[in-house]
Amino acid sequence: MEKVPNSFEDNTECSAFCKSSGKLYPKIEEKKAIPTIWILIATLIVILFIIGAFFAFLNTDITLNVNSAFLLDNIIDKKPVNGKFLVLNVSVKNNGKDPLKVSADQLALKSRGNSIGKYSIFYGEGTDIQKEIEVPSGTSKDFLVVYDTENKTPDSVEYSGPFLWDPTYRVSANIKNLANTIPYDGMNLEYRRNMQITGSSSGAGDKKVELNMNVKTSYQKTDPPNKIKEISKISMTVNGEKYPENESTGIIDLKTFKNEYGVLSDNFLIKDPQKIGDSVNFGNVTYTLKSSEKIDFMSKKIDCWVLESNTQLDENSSQKVTRYYEKTTRLLIKMVSTGNVYIGGEPFSMSMNMELTGTNAPIIGVS
Repeated sequence: MEKVPNSFEDNTECSAFCKSSGKLYPKIEEKKAIPTIWILIATLIVILFIIGAFFAFLNTDITLNVNSAFLLDNIIDKKPVNGKFLVLNVSVKNNGKDPLKVSADQLALKSRGNSIGKYSIFYGEGTDIQKEIEVPSGTSKDFLVVYDTENKTPDSVEYSGPFLWDPTYRVSANIKNLANTIPYDGMNLEYRRNMQITGSSSGAGDKKVELNMNVKTSYQKTDPPNKIKEISKISMTVNGEKYPENESTGIIDLKTFKNEYGVLSDNFLIKDPQKIGDSVNFGNVTYTLKSSEKIDFMSKKIDCWVLESNTQLDENSSQKVTRYYEKTTRLLIKMVSTGNVYIGGEPFSMSMNMELTGTNAPIIGVS
């Protein structure tokens, strides 16, 4: 019986016919293995297709709004690399059905739809600046994003999601007002002040006066652009008796921080002190930089300049005042005052505490 080649080795000895017998047998071809790289590419395509199909059914819908935007020369004690710090307070509303994570690097600065050039995200080591936030469905959250940017002016910020082929992951918001300083148009402050005056009066015994005051201040842009309108609404009670609300307005020069009557606003520091012992004048009172201190404010810790004055009001009266200014915004956060005064020839002691209880100005805390 003739042997039929049943292996590649056998068949390699034959071509169209077997050389030994002269009979024709089919040639057995070698089966080549599929290269590993093509298997990997095919697997990757399948994975990307599944991911794309998944995100195509996601209900991704956000509303983006810029609450405020202003430029700074420093953040706490840190200086920019590219030129200026641009601080954006952005609100992100999640209109979708699923929780949404938004990171700072998904928010790009634009000018007429194009990138503004060189900039980087400042995450602020040692600060409480967040890298990302999570926004639950149907809710809105404010997100403070800080850019280290060149001296160029963006007109919008654009949000891009993690999957760029999905157009629902792209939305922008206009930057309507970019301020070069604080205060800025639309900014508001609310201070609460408590003052107590205690003493004894001959023939009338012990006396105590307690004054509680709430001051709400807002700022509006005006012409010329180097000035801003300040509107303050003051409500007050004295020993529990409520007085009618009073409103005052003024025009603040953003270079001198003085109003049209030459009165200096002490809600802000004009410039940063350079070293301990530096002097800052508020009207006729001279303050000295005593220290740098971290204090608790609105559920965070903030770094403040601490300024102090000791004033002899008259022969028998004196007053000590300590002010705390947040380093980044140079905004007055807290003021404490103690002193002795004479009223009607009788000695009284006085104490006063004032603190900022609300603001839409972004305050950067320290970690």
